[in-house]
Amino acid sequence: MSFFKKPVIWVSIVFIIIAVYFLFLRGGNQEPVFETATRKNILEEVSITGRVKPAEEVGLAFLYGGRVSQVLRGIGDRVKVGDLRRRPD
Repeated sequence: MSFFKKPVIWVSIVFIIIAVYFLFLRGGNQEPVFETATRKNILEEVSITGRVKPAEEVGLAFLYGGRVSQVLRGIGDRVKVGDLRRRPD
């Protein structure tokens, strides 16, 4: 019976019993908690540093140089042949 006289064995047995209690027996049958989903605005601010590389480079060439005084169309607007897109200065 020297097996049960060692304190390490008793501490291990007590630890296992306590672990089984907290993992399986404690708490009983708890009902799940439900939340109603609501629509809200999510605001997330990200601050990073680094370099931006373009996916594609495009060379531009113009017939006339100068300044633009007014932009008449925006990004994504549909245009037809002959529509004025900008007004030169």
